[in-house]
Amino acid sequence: MPIFDHYAEYGGDIGFELHPCEDLFDAATWKTFLDRENGHKSAMINYDPSHFLLQQMDYLAFSDLYHDRIKAFHVKDAEFNPDGRQGGYLAYQNRTDRVGRFWSGNVVSNQPNKGPPKARLLLPNI
Repeated sequence: MPIFDHYAEYGGDIGFELHPCEDLFDAATWKTFLDRENGHKSAMINYDPSHFLLQQMDYLAFSDLYHDRIKAFHVKDAEFNPDGRQGGYLAYQNRTDRVGRFWSGNVVSNQPNKGPPKARLLLPNI
């Protein structure tokens, strides 16, 4: 893809955030993309493990497979509490009633059960 060549010429990369409901959303779609781009060295990842958690995927295994492609990391907490009525994404519910939720790091609350859970992510390979 010419844009990758252009970025590489100037020492840059393009980071893709793998996100549900987008063309690239998991390891299978990422590998297909990389294969079609001949593994271009400028194709990188903006890694957000919360997207994997809410899809019930192993975000640690992904980081083991593609740690050399992760150039940026989006830090936030996420939780998934399945209940048989809704999925992790696209639930038309109030935020507090969704089975899959995530919080950016700037959300702070001193009230019990009103804010992000403690960070649970350990990504030793990044």
